[in-house]
Amino acid sequence: MTGFKAILLALGVAAFAAGPGLAAGGEAGSSSAIDRFLGNQPQFFRLLPFNIPVIQDGRVVNQVSLIVSIETFGLADKEKVMAARYKLQNAFLRDLYGVVAVHHGSGHPVIAESVKIRLKRLARDMLGGDVVKDVLIEAAINMRLSR
Repeated sequence: MTGFKAILLALGVAAFAAGPGLAAGGEAGSSSAIDRFLGNQPQFFRLLPFNIPVIQDGRVVNQVSLIVSIETFGLADKEKVMAARYKLQNAFLRDLYGVVAVHHGSGHPVIAESVKIRLKRLARDMLGGDVVKDVLIEAAINMRLSR
């Protein structure tokens, strides 16, 4: 079999494995046809660290730093996250400022699980539940500033 015929055969197998959605020019299912064909595993995309000041009585008393990653269902979904990363970063930062700076500043502890749930909901609202599998908080550091 020549190289060209082998490539055509591989493309035909890929189209067949992808199902009718790809053959019709559409997307099939929750992950891309390429991901299903290649058997891609979940992918992770780490956002830039978030540093949020905690304000109490009009002054900064703490700083909370978070490192957040987004887990996707496959490589094609990771590329969607990468394309939307600036909007995600902005949305996460706005939400974190509201939750951490205000809630934590009032003396209530910041609970990583509740922050994770909020960020996951926000990411899924922006990108879709078929793209975002989970949001992971890799590190949460609370730094008390000296008085």
